[in-house]
Amino acid sequence: MPTYAEILSRIQNARSTITVRKKDFTKASDSAEVLDNKIEEAKKAINTDIFTENLELVKSSMKERDFAEANRISKETLSDINSSLESWQPNIKLKLPDNIVPGKWIKSKLKITNEGNAHALGLSINFTEGIKQQGLLRVPSLKANESIDLEANLVTEFAGSVNAKANFSFSRKHGNKHYEFDFDEWIEVGASSPKPKLSSSIPSTPPKEISLEHRDSVQNWAKPSDLAPDGETLLDLFTRRWSCYSQWPDNVQELDYLHNNFRDLAISSYFEIPTDPTVVLSEWGLPSNLRKNVYLDDERASHILEVLNSKSDDNYVIIGEPGVGKTTLLFEIFDSFMDKVPTGILTTTGIIDAHLEFGLRLFYDDIPENSDIVQGIIENDAKGLVVTAREADWNKLPDKFQRKFKRLTVPLFSDENVSRLCERMFDFSNIRHDSSSIEQLTNYAQGSPIFIWLMIKEMHYNGMTVLTRNYVKDNSRKGMENYVSLILQRLLKDGPNYKPGGLHALGCMIFLSDYMRDRRCHEALYRSFADEIEINFEKIFDDRQNTSTFNQTIVYLSGEGTTIGFPHDTWADVLQGVGRSNPLRADIQSIKRKFADKTYEDVYKKQAVKDAWETEVSRFNKNMIREKDSFLSLIDTLTYNYTLTDLEKLGVDIEMMREVSSLNSDLPMAARILSRIQSARPTQVTQIINIQHSVISQSNLEFGKDNVNVESSVVTDSDLEEEDLQSVKQSIVTDSKKK
Repeated sequence: MPTYAEILSRIQNARSTITVRKKDFTKASDSAEVLDNKIEEAKKAINTDIFTENLELVKSSMKERDFAEANRISKETLSDINSSLESWQPNIKLKLPDNIVPGKWIKSKLKITNEGNAHALGLSINFTEGIKQQGLLRVPSLKANESIDLEANLVTEFAGSVNAKANFSFSRKHGNKHYEFDFDEWIEVGASSPKPKLSSSIPSTPPKEISLEHRDSVQNWAKPSDLAPDGETLLDLFTRRWSCYSQWPDNVQELDYLHNNFRDLAISSYFEIPTDPTVVLSEWGLPSNLRKNVYLDDERASHILEVLNSKSDDNYVIIGEPGVGKTTLLFEIFDSFMDKVPTGILTTTGIIDAHLEFGLRLFYDDIPENSDIVQGIIENDAKGLVVTAREADWNKLPDKFQRKFKRLTVPLFSDENVSRLCERMFDFSNIRHDSSSIEQLTNYAQGSPIFIWLMIKEMHYNGMTVLTRNYVKDNSRKGMENYVSLILQRLLKDGPNYKPGGLHALGCMIFLSDYMRDRRCHEALYRSFADEIEINFEKIFDDRQNTSTFNQTIVYLSGEGTTIGFPHDTWADVLQGVGRSNPLRADIQSIKRKFADKTYEDVYKKQAVKDAWETEVSRFNKNMIREKDSFLSLIDTLTYNYTLTDLEKLGVDIEMMREVSSLNSDLPMAARILSRIQSARPTQVTQIINIQHSVISQSNLEFGKDNVNVESSVVTDSDLEEEDLQSVKQSIVTDSKKK
């Protein structure tokens, strides 16, 4: 039985606890009340939906008697409201009517939308050019995210393309801060009106025409002869794939031939010849309409001619700073060769000189990103390669690797060439422009052709068809890194604050940037990773996945088919914190610090594989024809980023991957996958041909005085028992080098 002193102590402790709890309750209750009042007050000036959600969290914490948490959320939300009142502003958008008639006043409706988070007051619209109005056009108030239809009597003087300009004037409630901005948009007036090219002035120097004369430098393909039987089969395969590429998009018959004659033939090779130029453009992150539209200055043209006229065993590296167009130049050289001779893309590390036996060159974009292939080139003294690299990344590679390549440095474009490039790119992208907008874009691009392409991609995403000077100023920043930072900020943030799910989406893009080779992967794996991190991400950063925000990022990351990747490597740079004015740097570092590398690598990266694999297998089994391409794309991602041993531990069926790839080996992607699997785990497969064994003709082999049986020296895998496979591989490779 407790003593009187013990009982008294307990009573005192209880009273102390009650006093503290009462104090916490009072503080939390007062904070909640202040927050409630603040939200009601802020509603008059800004959109408070997100703050109202936080108020509900406060109330929930109060019910759960977590007064400290309720007080914390209240104070943070109050701070956010005050910040938002100061920084948020209206963002007025105007949609012009399509019933304007030249020379005739027509009552029309202007659709006006406030896309900002602050309410607009006293909005007035005054057309200054292109369109005339009757009377004042005023809107007393327009709340955030609200749209109205404003009646107006409008007329244009002429039919055709009309440049409508107007001045918007309005203020916001908080602080009564005043805003003005200019509206500038082209519209088509009159149904039968011609659509002349938009240009306010004719350039003093006419745009440089695209020249393809350099392609004439490529020598016609000298097909190899006297090949081994399997070498002849490979020659036919390469010829047919090349023909598919050359005849695209009218290559249905060639594709059918490939499918019918090579479907059951498994090839183990270290390179693949593509059958579709659009696939190459997509995998290299280039515009789909770039082919035969590459703009070249004198230096770039000189680089191309040097490679096209070089010996087939010469190695070249195209070097330059981010955004100068290294990959564009690589594609033009690749596509130029493909006009006259089959050309391959490196896929695996087992590089020998078999491609030279066939008279082929091999290409690879951003070689420093794949250390395995770098090592394979060193070990095998590979020749006949054309690759790209950033200056800084190239200098980090081993000297003995660098010495194998002739260096071609790509500079930034001059302002004159940027202007010409702008006009050409916007013309074939069906975006109208004038000299003023081109001048502004040239200033912002700072010599980078990729900047222009990103601007076009951004305009297509937003449904814009007219480039204006104001659009460049309002929607971009000088320099690639700053521009990409702005795009990411718009995707993830609403003013100074992150959108719901913005931090989570940022974490997912860091995963893609830091842990996926070539910064590309299957969308199913990316979404699985997003799901895996959601619970812990919410605990650490108080942010969870938001469908709208996440899907918006997916739109920007979309590539060919089900593959996603960054529009340009500069995105990865920004996501690594590069850039003086990078607004995301602190949050990026926080995510990397709290979601450590080991967590990414050992947990989330691998756990995501299970879900993605199970999902895609289920879909594939339900409809093998419709889901074939998506399934192969996932296998491509997995075999490129994970070891087969790791995949097996995660429940991935390696033999299923091998089987599906074998059955579709007429497709370059499937052939690439099969080569990876076969390289890692050679196995006896009926009708498999290993390129390392299949090039050399019997008549070209040299023998000593011993009467070696020729028949037993030139064989394919299908002729061997498993235990003899490795020794025969070695003997044939040795014979090949003797030759």
